[in-house]
Amino acid sequence: MKLTKTAVHAVEPQEGKTRFVWDTDLRGFGLRVTGTGVKAFIYQQRAGKKERRVTLGRFPDMSPEVARKRARGLVSTFADGVDPVAERKRSERRSMTLQQAFDAYREAPVKKGGGKGQPKKEQTRRDIDKAGKRFSDWMEKAVTEITGDMVKERYAKIAAKSPAQANLAMRYLRAALNHVNADSDDDEPIIARNPVDRLSRASLWKPVQRAEGRIPAERLADWVDAVQTGLVGLKHEREHRDALLFILLTGCRHSEALGNKKDGYPALAWSDVDLISKRVTFRNTKNGKDHVLPIGPKLTAILEARQEIAGPDFVFSNARGEVSEDLRSAITRIGKATGLHVTAHDLRRTFLSVAIAKAGLSEYMVKALANHGKSGDVTAGYVQLTVEDMREAMCIIESVPLP
Repeated sequence: MKLTKTAVHAVEPQEGKTRFVWDTDLRGFGLRVTGTGVKAFIYQQRAGKKERRVTLGRFPDMSPEVARKRARGLVSTFADGVDPVAERKRSERRSMTLQQAFDAYREAPVKKGGGKGQPKKEQTRRDIDKAGKRFSDWMEKAVTEITGDMVKERYAKIAAKSPAQANLAMRYLRAALNHVNADSDDDEPIIARNPVDRLSRASLWKPVQRAEGRIPAERLADWVDAVQTGLVGLKHEREHRDALLFILLTGCRHSEALGNKKDGYPALAWSDVDLISKRVTFRNTKNGKDHVLPIGPKLTAILEARQEIAGPDFVFSNARGEVSEDLRSAITRIGKATGLHVTAHDLRRTFLSVAIAKAGLSEYMVKALANHGKSGDVTAGYVQLTVEDMREAMCIIESVPLP
């Protein structure tokens, strides 16, 4: 029909579906009517290989005459080879604020690794928000306004206090800005050059030493003795004693044994411990995959003893089913007895050191035991180690601290 005021008034909605009524005088000019009765004028035209639909305005706020005039303007716009929908999206992208870029990156799924396609872990989301606070005064700026000079100056300011924090903040800034381009349909990138690249071009990234804390080989027996005998009287004495030995003998992360409520990690469950086939499964680990690890006789004995005193759900719980994530009291007590301040992650480093220095295991076996990724290592992609392949290695590692 010809879209006149009277005709548009007369169009009835169809419950549960959207109707389209097309004008007889101007090709592509039409009326969209939702199932709830909302009416809006539209213009539809092909731009290249894509069918584009532009909303002109709602009726009765916009009259058919004004809508028709705007539609005629779009006829010439499309004829000139301009895609108004793409132009609008491009304009919105170019005006995107840094806050919007950080928010979009935080909510985007993981792009690579074992967790590809999965939502980002809660800890990663918190790290992104924390990094964003380093640029709080930039958050209302458009992403296209962030310059290499701004990045260079801010990096120097943060690095003066903590090079590690400066590197982390800039890596997240770079990732958020890269995501703006990656999430765009434009052939031409919205951000022509990521401003964080200035740090690489000018060789400004500061080296950060990897943490090296671990138990010295000659003090390993002292530390184990302090764990086994020196926690008497602590509220969670037996749970923390067994958890510390378990972390040392498996190289697992703190959260994989005791959980982390803040990041949404549950504690190790009895349902993931198989004492018949002698293996433990760590669920949804840092690299996004489950990790199955065999256990030797000493770990098996520790876990069998725990079954007698733990609750029914979690391995390192007390009889009431309570799990205490906080190991600080135990670590402090052991530190006073041995003079060694050893964190849970230091135990993971100790496990790897024992695997290499004492057990003489290959690099690929150690990576498999530690559940480290194979990124960048072509050969590692060909090396497939089964749980049974790892069993002998785990028994050798166990025998070092617990002869």
